[in-house]
Amino acid sequence: MKSVTTVEELLAQQKACDAAPTLRCRSEVGQNALRLAQLPVARAQLNDATFAASPEGKTLRTDLLQRAIYLKQWSQADTLYNEARQQNTLSAAERRQWFDVLLAGQLDDRILALQSQGIFTDPQSYITYATALAYRGEKARLQHYLNENKRCLPRTHKRKVGSICYLNTAPTPFRHWRIIRCSLPITASMLLARRYRCC
Repeated sequence: MKSVTTVEELLAQQKACDAAPTLRCRSEVGQNALRLAQLPVARAQLNDATFAASPEGKTLRTDLLQRAIYLKQWSQADTLYNEARQQNTLSAAERRQWFDVLLAGQLDDRILALQSQGIFTDPQSYITYATALAYRGEKARLQHYLNENKRCLPRTHKRKVGSICYLNTAPTPFRHWRIIRCSLPITASMLLARRYRCC
């Protein structure tokens, strides 16, 4: 791999590769871009369909996704996961990781948009997102979300899902939340146990 240590050298390498693209140069440009934290340049290499479908391209996509998560570039990671979904190459494990990325980035509008498309509509995803809102103290958004989505849960869950109300009871700089009404199913109670105390 050609030694590239600056963004200027990277852009020159990319220009040369665009003029005479090969799998090798695409891979080298992409990996150098990741090393220099130039994710858009790495992503651009995947616009070459031949390269993207090659083993080298698949490796770059995986490395780009991992780098985006490491750098907390949540929207970039979301884009890569969504592309994999559209290409029917998204595994069950990657689907769970995708949801975790959306939660970590607090990409609320994106979560709601995907749920409106029938993605992340299993009961556990609804409960997990509600838990995240509670942990963040988003009381109004949480209440609205629960009211809007109770009907999306199976009947067995619908009777058990209650309003999540909370009080900031911490006398320390750390925020400890207390559930003052707990009527969630056992799966949710287990999920909340690490952060909340049910009464």
